[in-house]
Amino acid sequence: TAQEIWELLPGQRSKYVFTEVWYDGFAEFAGVKDEENQFWMQLLDVRDSVNQALEQARRNDVIGGSLQAEVTLFADDALAAKLARLGDELRFALLTSEATVKPLAEADADSLKAEKLPLAVSVAASNYNKCERCWHHREEVGTIDGHDDLCQRCVTNIDGEGEERRLPNEMLKKRASGLRYLWITVLMVIVDQITKVWVAAEFELYESRVVIDGLFNLTYVHNYGAAFSFLSDGGGWQRWFFTVIAIAISAVLLIWLRRNPVNFWRQNLSFALILSGAIGNVADRMMYGYVIDFLDVHYQGWHWPAFNVADMAITIGAALMLLEAFVENRRDDTEAEREEGKK
Repeated sequence: TAQEIWELLPGQRSKYVFTEVWYDGFAEFAGVKDEENQFWMQLLDVRDSVNQALEQARRNDVIGGSLQAEVTLFADDALAAKLARLGDELRFALLTSEATVKPLAEADADSLKAEKLPLAVSVAASNYNKCERCWHHREEVGTIDGHDDLCQRCVTNIDGEGEERRLPNEMLKKRASGLRYLWITVLMVIVDQITKVWVAAEFELYESRVVIDGLFNLTYVHNYGAAFSFLSDGGGWQRWFFTVIAIAISAVLLIWLRRNPVNFWRQNLSFALILSGAIGNVADRMMYGYVIDFLDVHYQGWHWPAFNVADMAITIGAALMLLEAFVENRRDDTEAEREEGKK
């Protein structure tokens, strides 16, 4: 099944394939909350029971494939209410042409009783014609003018505006994305700008004050280049060059944060930090034509190029990206070794 393939794929992802967003505009599942995960786990158990009933019906020559089947789910009140949330989507989840939910008390003796759930499943062959496009057996097949061999859903997709797949309102919550980490970006930009304003107000240009003797000073300098004074003597062209690059990188990072699930915390945190550094330094270039640097680390006469809070955010974010890549590679290697051991 798709879920089984999803679980065996290498790399980091959300737990269920059903909670992933494949493209913008499609109904998104709330896959990050425990109650929704529990619902999908229970639905998988329901599908397992339905598959057992379908297999039994195949062996008894009642049906050929699952789309020839109409299933009736006899469930207790709690489970029936959950299944009813799916409406017509239930038949798609079960890969059958029809799925009906009824009270458990109405189950007959021939229904297959589920092992894990208060559920019984009855399977019957559909008496309706098969849609030649989707293979679902539907009542309207053979009755639509100009499309005698199609169901209404397929006609809507071919000649109409296209079907709109719907789930109940409570399941249409927007999936939480990495954009939730933008508060870190905002916080770091504020800290960066406040420290720069303070240094510019309290220090004369090139003034240095000792914080840790022989190791760390506060030294006010203007940086016309990139982080850690890279290309600071470029002659002026670098101001706009680095500004354009920073804006482009910021746009890409925002897109990645939007696409990432919220639980990809290392990647989202690294993007948020790098974004804050890019914004902090671009703000300086746009306002002053240079970046304010003031953190001066040195040892025995050797000085690292002066930097600022924005540079620190970029560096930490880049380190987190490298860590994420290392963890991902280790995970892939472990999974490969596990698969090799199974052979």
